[in-house]
Amino acid sequence: MLRFLMLSIGLIFFSPLFSQEEENLKSVYFPEYPAREDVSDFAEEEAEFPEGATEMIRYLSKNLKFTGDTLTLVSECILNKINIRFIVEQDGSVTGIQFKNYNSNCPEFYEEVTKILSSMPKWNPALSEGMKITTYFYLPIHIKWN
Repeated sequence: MLRFLMLSIGLIFFSPLFSQEEENLKSVYFPEYPAREDVSDFAEEEAEFPEGATEMIRYLSKNLKFTGDTLTLVSECILNKINIRFIVEQDGSVTGIQFKNYNSNCPEFYEEVTKILSSMPKWNPALSEGMKITTYFYLPIHIKWN
């Protein structure tokens, strides 16, 4: 019987309750990666997946699946939550995908997530003063293993 990875995506921009978590992500989770000077943490209008967050959840749930031996291996080395930071460029492309607490015993998981995130449709880029800008996007993913 095939078992699938079920994702429950917690998007930090959905609720003001996540503002503290967002600050923690920015200041604690990715200290080993140098910041790009042309990338902003803030925008008047945040970058958005085409057709919104619900469609992003569908996209990730549909495309990010592990089965059989890979699922067993991945479920043994990945905790229930991972935090991802990536860059949404001015043209809407996703680059610079980074993970908190990368587990080198499980490269298959990170390779698959990176592949799926890199192949997402172009986003609607963030706007500031009416201009498209490059921004970081922080994405916590809660994983339920079934």
